[in-house]
Amino acid sequence: MTDDLKSKIETAKKQHRERPPLLGTLSYFEALPDYSCSLPTGTTPGKRWRRQINVQPWGQITIPPIGWIICEYYDGPDVPEGRIGIRYYRPVVRVAALTSKDFKPCA
Repeated sequence: MTDDLKSKIETAKKQHRERPPLLGTLSYFEALPDYSCSLPTGTTPGKRWRRQINVQPWGQITIPPIGWIICEYYDGPDVPEGRIGIRYYRPVVRVAALTSKDFKPCA
């Protein structure tokens, strides 16, 4: 791996950690359509999908992906008229925590 590619991967990881988190369950995350190499055709605000983060250009998964992002179409004052914006979130999977009430003493 070249030093240039290592640098790009570290930059992508840093940008990913700075994205706003989006809490959800594993089943919610897995149910999102996967558009790792394209974009959904529908552009309805609020539409969400997931994609792998790759440093290479679209469709070229030549290095191991460094993670997942959740994308969402949005419409707002910062988006030019006739266009749609895309927000990017860092998925955070919620899991149920066990408490002392969940444990039963051994017989």
